[in-house]
Amino acid sequence: MDASPRSRRSGPPQGPRGAAASAWRAGAVWVLALTPSLLALLLCRVPSFDLLDYHACLALSPVVGLCAAELWWRRAAGRGDEGAAPNVRARHVALLLAGPVGVYAAAAAVVPNCAPLTGLLFYLLGPVCSSAVGACMAAVAAAISTRRRRPVWWALAAASLVPGVWHFLTAPQVFGYHGLLGWVGGALYEDALAPHAGYAWFRLLDTATWLAAAIAAHQLLGRGRSAGRGRQLGAVALLTTVAGLAAHAALGEPLGWRVTGAHVRAQLGAHADVYLRPRDGDRSREPDVRVTLLRRAGWQRDARLVAEDVGVRWLELRRFFGAAPSETIEVFVYPDVARKRRWMGAARVEMAKPWLRQVHIVWPGFGASITRHELAHVFAGVDAPLPFRVPLRRGVWPDAVLIEGVAVAAEWPVRMGLNPHHWSAAMRRLKLAPSLERLLQPTGFFAQSSARAYTLAGSLLRWIRDTYGPEALRRVTATADLAGATGVPLPELIARWQGYVDALPLTAVDLERARARFERPGLFVRPCTLEIGRCRERARAAWRRAAPDDALRQWTTLERSLARGAGGVALGVDIALSVAYAAGRNHDPADALDRLDRRVAEGGLTTTQQARVDRLRGDLLMAQGRVTAARAAWRRANIPALSAGARRLLDVKVHLSAQGEPGRTFVRDGLLPFGRRTSFGRALRSLVKASPADPVTRYLAARRGTLGPRRA
Repeated sequence: MDASPRSRRSGPPQGPRGAAASAWRAGAVWVLALTPSLLALLLCRVPSFDLLDYHACLALSPVVGLCAAELWWRRAAGRGDEGAAPNVRARHVALLLAGPVGVYAAAAAVVPNCAPLTGLLFYLLGPVCSSAVGACMAAVAAAISTRRRRPVWWALAAASLVPGVWHFLTAPQVFGYHGLLGWVGGALYEDALAPHAGYAWFRLLDTATWLAAAIAAHQLLGRGRSAGRGRQLGAVALLTTVAGLAAHAALGEPLGWRVTGAHVRAQLGAHADVYLRPRDGDRSREPDVRVTLLRRAGWQRDARLVAEDVGVRWLELRRFFGAAPSETIEVFVYPDVARKRRWMGAARVEMAKPWLRQVHIVWPGFGASITRHELAHVFAGVDAPLPFRVPLRRGVWPDAVLIEGVAVAAEWPVRMGLNPHHWSAAMRRLKLAPSLERLLQPTGFFAQSSARAYTLAGSLLRWIRDTYGPEALRRVTATADLAGATGVPLPELIARWQGYVDALPLTAVDLERARARFERPGLFVRPCTLEIGRCRERARAAWRRAAPDDALRQWTTLERSLARGAGGVALGVDIALSVAYAAGRNHDPADALDRLDRRVAEGGLTTTQQARVDRLRGDLLMAQGRVTAARAAWRRANIPALSAGARRLLDVKVHLSAQGEPGRTFVRDGLLPFGRRTSFGRALRSLVKASPADPVTRYLAARRGTLGPRRA
């Protein structure tokens, strides 16, 4: 009697061909288990992804989730649901989950990892949870359709992306949460990304919801469904799934997974409208700019100042681009970085959403050019393609060089008397500038420090606008094609720009300033860059709660971790200055000076770095009461390569420290971070009372006025 179709499939494969097929399937299981480890090996060659931290876990999470889904299907096949196949065993799952950790543990011998426990926590919340979600999605897909399980799985994954993508497209938030991706921070240049409670709660609830959905689908839809208790279990799991989805919707805003524009507007509470074009008697027309800011005592004054400044920037940008958005631009002004991080996701990075015509900033002060920079993104979006209103490389991928280059060209910041053309010329003469061909590559922009990349891109786009007109610049934003927008082949266009900037005159001081500004590596190529940012945040929190010893411990631990990874090579001066600064705030200036001396003895400091060391040395000496030595250090630090503001502050310290006890008291209490006993305003009032005729005192009193919204 013929065997049934199921009994024919349930036996092991027979003959050479069957053995070969079985070996092939067994090899496929091992390949799936090894895939995340192989990806980790590749990531070890990519800066910022070469240690187990946020970026590496973000890249690994979807791959681990997909491999877990494939392994679940093969395990189900091995149990007889779909015919004979090699069973997935515990060692395959262990390799899938632990393999990448082993790769990064081995890589730690050559790549410093300053926060391994933080990396492991990110790995647990990222790839490990993604593997569970991916396997549960596979179970649901197999229950819905065995033959089309992969398309169903991809459909489920795409559907689960919809809420996060929708909120990114329609709300101020730039972050998102997803079962296979984990937490997507959003702001590229944030350097203090850390695990947080909202992420942990999302993973707990989301994984539980997918597990309940998998059980419900298996009991109610799968081939293994059964009556009685199985159906009851399926009904309970279905109800649990519905409850989980409802909890997602209800808790999204309180736990920070989802933040709507209405919520942000309600939290800020006030707005001011700015009309810049004639309304021709139409009083119902929407304003050109709406400023949304925090409602508090005196908010009308803040709103007036911000509205006046934004209005001037709007008029400047309309002249620069030759056009302006016809819709209202909304400028969200946040009272501090903490609330900006909580409500839209970017803490110390100012951002714009051109497709929503929104700008999100912590107010930088009246006249600051960064306001014009962020507004320029919205103005450039008038001609840029949908959906994001930014230049798209080959019509698909956002082109960072053109996006930021156009904004810098419109902002045109002047620092220390030099504009981006001069800075670009200095970079080229110092051999610190990458070639524009390299910068224009898909990953070239992010391989450089933001200072280098933004400056070069801004100089090029400003030169194109000034040489070929605003229409050419608008064609660039519309097509992302430099050659097509200008009618000049790209190599020739770059050569013309190089000839222009190379002809600009520069002084030796300009070159020294440029060396100090551009010699630092980019964010994504610095060792332990995220841990440095997190350490800075923890230190600030420790100082706020009056625990300077904790801040010093944080920086000292980080310094030791970096020193071990550097293999005895002298570290950059930034870490040494941070440690010495923390020691000074821990009321131990002698220890801070000793740390500075050890760093100077290592050598390798440039002139500008030595000036930064001397500036801090002077502060520490003043905290010890060694006035003469402090004034000598401040004089050594006052080199032409420093900014005008830094030099002016040094002049003030030198002058007032020579004016007797009132001046020295003001320097110690008002200008030094070490042992401050009174506020700056109170110290200044005491100085004015003691030396009302001193010109520096009168200058400081005149500058005391506030020119922008107050910080909450």
